[in-house]
Amino acid sequence: MSRIIAAARFVTPPRSRFLSTAARTATTSGGGGGDDRHKFSLCGPPAAPKSPLMGTTENLGLTFYESGSACLDFFFHIVPVTTDKSRVQELAAAAWAEDPLTTLKLIFQLRGVRGTGKSDKLHFYDAACWLYEHHPRTLAANIAKVAPVGYFKDLLELVQRILEGEEVTEQRIEEKRQHKRRKPPKESLMSSTRGYRRSLFSWTKPSGKNKWARASSKLKIGTKEDRIAASLKRDKLLKQQASELRRRKALELAKRVIERHEKDDEFAAIYSGVARVFAEALDKDMEALRSDKEKARLSLAAKWWDELPYNRVASVAMKNYTEIFMKHDEARFKQFLSDVEAGKKKIAAGALLPHDILRDAVEEHRETAELQWRAMVDELRQKGSLQNAVSICDVSGSMNGTPLEVAIALGLLTAELSDEPWKGRLITFSNEPAFHEITGKTLAEKYQFTTRMPWNMNTDFQKVFDRILERAREFNVPPEKMVKRLFVYSDMEFDEARGGPAYNPSPNWWGGSSPSPPAASEGWLTDYELIKQKFKAAGYDEPPQIVFWNLRDSDSIPVTKDEPGVALVSGFSKNILKMFLNYDGRVNPMIMLHNAISGPMFEDMVIVD
Repeated sequence: MSRIIAAARFVTPPRSRFLSTAARTATTSGGGGGDDRHKFSLCGPPAAPKSPLMGTTENLGLTFYESGSACLDFFFHIVPVTTDKSRVQELAAAAWAEDPLTTLKLIFQLRGVRGTGKSDKLHFYDAACWLYEHHPRTLAANIAKVAPVGYFKDLLELVQRILEGEEVTEQRIEEKRQHKRRKPPKESLMSSTRGYRRSLFSWTKPSGKNKWARASSKLKIGTKEDRIAASLKRDKLLKQQASELRRRKALELAKRVIERHEKDDEFAAIYSGVARVFAEALDKDMEALRSDKEKARLSLAAKWWDELPYNRVASVAMKNYTEIFMKHDEARFKQFLSDVEAGKKKIAAGALLPHDILRDAVEEHRETAELQWRAMVDELRQKGSLQNAVSICDVSGSMNGTPLEVAIALGLLTAELSDEPWKGRLITFSNEPAFHEITGKTLAEKYQFTTRMPWNMNTDFQKVFDRILERAREFNVPPEKMVKRLFVYSDMEFDEARGGPAYNPSPNWWGGSSPSPPAASEGWLTDYELIKQKFKAAGYDEPPQIVFWNLRDSDSIPVTKDEPGVALVSGFSKNILKMFLNYDGRVNPMIMLHNAISGPMFEDMVIVD
């Protein structure tokens, strides 16, 4: 869906509390580097604060283009798959100018596979490379924090990206991606072993009236044994050549590392820090092996199948190797799945993203995916509930691809974690949105149900809240049972917010005694400001807390940094949900941002340069 930025109507809200990034004093977070340059001026009083830029969404709804905090823009706008590297680094630079320590924590929060992290590996690499380019000593001082938020391979990837340069890295990633696309199906793999035999034949186009003919009869191809021997010899030669090529490449890289290490102090600090992390980890492993003789017993991999503890297999490994387990250890693996189904054993699901499990449930490993989904729900439910929450899934045309899969997966997940009477229900965006009770026994059936829900090619955000108020009136929902939190899984490209008759069809239409909701006569009102008016007029002191969960890179921000009762989050990970389980504290975008980076993994981070 094309953007309609050229037709944007820029207007300015009259509230002076909306401050632009340039006019703000840098905030601090646990010792973040503040900047007093905007507090005083020798030339007179500071300039009046600017309001955040406003315009329209792709669907002509009024929206903000900035939140008033560069750190919040970084937190909200970076989304896996759809945000490009230059955008990530641009947001990082603006956020760093506002608050270095908060930005550093947000960069590491991108990678976090645990706690409240986003599990966004590639964008973490992009941001970390920006950090090395502009603040290398800070990256070196915090390099030991990388593996705890992700895994050890992240350290090697960062060193290689710094050594190779961004262009070479992008080329390597693209070549690997193209190689996967060219990978032949299993049934065609055997044909590759007959390459030498086919090379013994040549094709010619004889003169005259004859068509294509094979001239193999003119060649002496030898006996069958000779052909096999020649093929084996050729395979051995190719293997030796490949081995030699790898050896030369390794020597070349080692030489480049040594030269860079000797000439570049910043690279040397990163490289030595990474080496130190691995050395300390190896020392701990050796100490554990020396303390337990049973652990020190090593055997061939072929002998491990009978002893492999499936309940200790990591979630990503379980997803990737299900077919291998079934092939080599079918009886034990099936028994393990049966034990998980019966509740006797547990299966890991912690590091998986909800939409990855959902995709597996629909496409291939259905039984394993179902069990991992249940494990994920149980793990989150043990931490609490979402307390009268409703998921609003945007399945419009602008959400095509991965964002649509994520919206459905997170919508199904939050519906399972909610309390009655909202449990198991969700809402879709459309011209006429409505509540839908999720049906289906399996995860695949629930997915199919969700994809078949009626939707249109646009997203009318205002009508969603109209339906909630209508349902509250229909079932006489008291304030304590009213929806307390709305999770809005969307790309933030809402339809135009209109007041007047469209949202004031008749006096007391909600059944209360209050006057009708005021018309939106002021052009600067955003969607959420209209919603607050409607809920107040309907007899509910506060509207539901709203979690705007961004699933696609766009310029739109529904509210600014100080809006009470609203959170702005983004990404594909379920970890963000943990912030809202049994959470009864105050909510605004900045509070929830700092909650996301307040865990143990973000302690002791330091700014050096």
